Amino acid sequence: MEERMKRCLVVEDREESRMWIEEMLREVFPGIHIVQAGSVAQGVAALCAHPLDMAVVDLGLPDGSGVDLVRTIRDRTPHVFVTVMTLFDDDDHLFQALSAGAMGYLLKGQPWGQTAAQLRGMQEGVLPMAPSIARRIMAQFTQAPAAPQPTPAPLPGLSEREREVLQGLVRGETVKEIARRLNISPATTSSHVQNIYTKLEVNNRGAAVAKAVGAGVKPG
Repeated sequence: MEERMKRCLVVEDREESRMWIEEMLREVFPGIHIVQAGSVAQGVAALCAHPLDMAVVDLGLPDGSGVDLVRTIRDRTPHVFVTVMTLFDDDDHLFQALSAGAMGYLLKGQPWGQTAAQLRGMQEGVLPMAPSIARRIMAQFTQAPAAPQPTPAPLPGLSEREREVLQGLVRGETVKEIARRLNISPATTSSHVQNIYTKLEVNNRGAAVAKAVGAGVKPG
């Protein structure tokens, strides 16, 4: 994944925090080109003006919620890897961001080395998640239900190949990694991903993964 992270949008309204994030990105991804924005509006403008591989988005922006910007980025440029970096450590912000399409969720209060290591893990396909965030996500799937739950409905109309691609999305694999594993081209893989979105009635990867997990799809 490292080869893809060459152009990053950083959306953060506080200059001190933005400089901290940019310095860390340059350490983790040497040679990365960084585009700055300090608001939702500036982030949307930058999205239109610059080709991007990655975005790091704060949630508390002066002209709106970073969740809306995450959704806009994922809707317009589904290939861009969006990571939230915020002070908000609560379920509402976390699951809203993930539902909007965020692939990572980091906390500003973490030590430098820990955050850098989580970003560096992206090179091996590991989604960047703060430890407390990862535990909270896992808790959603490990809590014992208060009452018997109905059997999840099967995913409608997916072909065997689309199910294999969807399983890769659940594992956190990139399009290139899925293509390599299935011995098909990245273009064909992207076409399968778009077909999956259409059939599941979603418009981003995060929503597709959430629906797949809810229907019982396992990483394998």
